[in-house]
Amino acid sequence: MQNIINNIKILKIKDWTTIFFSILLVIGNSGIWLMPNIKGQYLVSQNLLHVPFEDPNAHYIFFNYFQPLVFWLFGVRSYWAYIIYCSLVTFLFLVLFILWFVKHHGKEKALDEHTIFVAVAFPVFFIPFYWIGMDGMTLLLMLLIMMTFNTRWVFVPSFFLGLQHFEQGFVGFCVLLGTLVIAYVLYKDKTYIEFIKKTLLAVFFVFAAKVILSLFFSAMNVGINGDRWSYFKNHYQIWVNAWLKWWYLILYSFFGVAWVVILKNIKKVLPLLIAVLGIFFISIGIGDETRVGTIVLFPSLFFWVFSNKEIWINMTKRFVLIFVSLYLLVPVCVVWSGPFGSLLRYDWIVAKNILAGERKIDLLMPFKPDINTIKVVKSLQEYKARIITIEPLPKIFEKSSKNFLQVKIENNGKETWPGEQSGEYAINLSYHIKKSNGEVVIFDGLRTPLPHDISPGSIVPVTMMVDCSNVPDGNYILEIDLVHEAVTWFGDKDKNNVLKIPIVVK
Repeated sequence: MQNIINNIKILKIKDWTTIFFSILLVIGNSGIWLMPNIKGQYLVSQNLLHVPFEDPNAHYIFFNYFQPLVFWLFGVRSYWAYIIYCSLVTFLFLVLFILWFVKHHGKEKALDEHTIFVAVAFPVFFIPFYWIGMDGMTLLLMLLIMMTFNTRWVFVPSFFLGLQHFEQGFVGFCVLLGTLVIAYVLYKDKTYIEFIKKTLLAVFFVFAAKVILSLFFSAMNVGINGDRWSYFKNHYQIWVNAWLKWWYLILYSFFGVAWVVILKNIKKVLPLLIAVLGIFFISIGIGDETRVGTIVLFPSLFFWVFSNKEIWINMTKRFVLIFVSLYLLVPVCVVWSGPFGSLLRYDWIVAKNILAGERKIDLLMPFKPDINTIKVVKSLQEYKARIITIEPLPKIFEKSSKNFLQVKIENNGKETWPGEQSGEYAINLSYHIKKSNGEVVIFDGLRTPLPHDISPGSIVPVTMMVDCSNVPDGNYILEIDLVHEAVTWFGDKDKNNVLKIPIVVK
């Protein structure tokens, strides 16, 4: 770190200009957006000893503890301050990497010959801008581990990484460990033994932090009853279907156009390619495939590519020019249970809304289907569904508070149900509340939109809310059903479509 600080002092205006344009290259090609769950991260920072989410599927956010903890220590309470804080962490990650790269490869090679443009073109550098939130801190800590790899201080960022994002940190450095073991077996080079020891040390402290954090949560009774495992159980079917459909884009998106650099140096990075293959298949059980893939591959990418001086020494100015041109011409590709491109169009929409005085931002805007392209389905050939609950079920439905149910919906028909619609002809999840004798108490329950299109055979988890505020105390039957607005209830077509649950309202 001291060497980097000393190196900053010798940088001239033209050097800082190159660094500025390298940063602009990153965010100018993909855009900037807030991670849709950033509000949840902020809520954690406001009360570190209480889970602020009623939905257990959101409890995984609480385990990204380090970033909210640091913000809380600052004593700032504004939501916008949290957004600025997350943005600064992300910028710090990118700038610190650039300064390390300049120090490691020399100012002439990195800046004068502009190889830094090639380095930052790897998707791992635009992902934390694409989703400003928890990823900037995760990647910053990973970078600090790699920068302190050969020092006695490597345990500090390793421990913090375990507090920030255990799963990505643990898998990321286990993958690096695997590549080092493979390299030792292939090349019989004993220098890899020392790297293996350092990586094991990092893995140990990442794991130790997770154990300590879990014990702390248990001792303080923070109210966690959901985690990433429960989130996985409720969503894996969607992810598998998405992987089978978009596998080639997922593989491409890990390195994007920078695959050119990887394949050009294939013999030098063979262990990395084996790691990529492993992460590629692991991504079958991941919802945000590109984001997770690029992050967990970062330690291995850093070791095998960014630190490899031979790769960058042999890189010519002509190659840099051709590569950057290709990078600007080929659209950004990010797979998040489906492919998405640059966010610049949405950045422009937000900018116009802010100038017009509109401050509310729909963070899911880029990930919703265009209303003009949504197909209106006035009738289905058949109405066949299966609705099952996800345990645990609430024993009592309270009149004075919100009642949430976790259910899975399976499309057993032959047509795709359009999701995220509203109004006439939308397909929604809803319910009836009846007495045991069949008398209807609530017929039109609250509507819960489908999260996205549901293709035949697909199973999706949905969190629905049941309002019992106007229901007298007593025992009832809750009938959960799908409704095709202005057409029919699924249960009217086939009673097997309805899930009936006895409930007690108090």
